[in-house]
Formats: sequence, structure tokens, C-alpha cells
Amino acid sequence: DDAERQYEILRHTKQVITLQLNVADIEGRLGVMALSDELSRLADMLLATALVLAWRAVSADTAPGDWSPPIGFAVVGYGKLGSKEIGYASDLDLVFLFEPLIAKEAERFPKLAQRLNSWLNTMTAGGVLYETDLRLRPDGISGLLVSPVDAFRDYQLHRAQTWEHQALSRARFC
Repeated sequence: DDAERQYEILRHTKQVITLQLNVADIEGRLGVMALSDELSRLADMLLATALVLAWRAVSADTAPGDWSPPIGFAVVGYGKLGSKEIGYASDLDLVFLFEPLIAKEAERFPKLAQRLNSWLNTMTAGGVLYETDLRLRPDGISGLLVSPVDAFRDYQLHRAQTWEHQALSRARFC
């Protein structure tokens, strides 16, 4: 239950696996595409783990010890994360969505998104897990941190710029 220790375990895991991939890269055992695939899988795994840990912290009073991800909450990856082209120094372009019809605890989702973003960005002795960019959400930096799916759909259909549609072409559920 020690959040700081959990941060460090995630960061240490990333460092160890990235070092192993770096050695394989230098030795020529991994091509560019294979390396990108492995770094993308690592990012997905760390993101999924951080999401569950953040959810446990936010909902500890209702589901202590539960290792399930939140129902109805989605992390959407854009850019290199979305297209599975992560590199050694890639950041994570993220959008948080939720489905109000199935989300049991949607009122906790803004806090969950903040906690997850904090977990990914917090600087510790072991460094930062990933830098994140949340500006691709509807209405950019001034928009809601977590959007209902219907509002996201409406934004994409009626107010999004062309470049936002282009960015959406590389997006995926993470």
C-alpha cells in the first residue's frame, strides 16, 4: 500500500526492461520495428498497471484490495502510443473517456485521471515513468480531463479541426 514504493517499482521495471531492449538493439538482435513493438508493449503494460494502482488509491474505500480496472473508463492513446511506434524517449499522448451508461463510479474518474497522470509524470529518485501530453482531449487544455463518450463523439463530428481527425486515425484503446 506504499504509493512511493509502487512508483519506484514501476520505474525500476521500465528501466530494467528498457536496458535489456537497448542491449538487444545495440547487438543487432532487434530491428527497428521489433524494438518499437517491444517498447509499445512495455508502455501498455506499465500504463495498465499504473491505471489499476491509481484506481485502487482512488476507490480504496469501496473496493479495498481489488485489482480490477475501472468499469466504463477508457484510456485512449494517440500518436506513437496509439500507433505502437514508441521509441526510447517517447511521451504518451492520452485522452480519458468514460461511458456513463455502464460506469458505476464515474464521479471518481476525474480524480482517477489526475492520479494516473501524476503517477506517470511524478519525478522520483528513479526518474519519471513517462511524460504525458493531455492536450489532444476535446477543447485541448481548457477541456474536461475526462469526457463522456457521447461528448467526445459530438466534439469529433462538429467542432474538431482537421488535424484532430488526423490524430484520431492513430488512436487506440489502451
